[in-house]
Amino acid sequence: MKKTYLIPILVLAVVGLIALRPERQAAPTASPPDTATGVASVPSDNTTTPDVPSSAEESSIAPPPDVTITADGATYPVHVADGASVLDAMRAAAASSSFTFTGRDYPGLGFFVESINGKENTGGFYWILYVNGASSETGASQTRLSNGDAIEWRYKQGY
Repeated sequence: MKKTYLIPILVLAVVGLIALRPERQAAPTASPPDTATGVASVPSDNTTTPDVPSSAEESSIAPPPDVTITADGATYPVHVADGASVLDAMRAAAASSSFTFTGRDYPGLGFFVESINGKENTGGFYWILYVNGASSETGASQTRLSNGDAIEWRYKQGY
């Protein structure tokens, strides 16, 4: 009779030990800081876990914008790698905001913008690329960006 109680007790003991392994324990949480002293209290079990975001949390946090795109009175902040092209930034803006554009890639010449936010090149008016306030010498697919650059598309007559 005593042996029939021994097996469930052993199973419960093993399950309890597995549940209490240190890597399975929840990290103790600190109380909010005391407004008078600015000090937070931590549970007294002497175990603390640094507040490091998990990879899932890291992937959900968007990096800060590196460049801005302005077109027709609207501004779109976007994140692109240093050295990315204006076209890369435009694609990033289109993927993350209401910014839209169309165009065509001409082999040997690069990408030619045909419309931005539904406004097409027509009647002698075209979208002209400016970077940091200066008219760009190269097109959207050749112009390389640095952190902090301001891209502006101006709808102007002539080309």
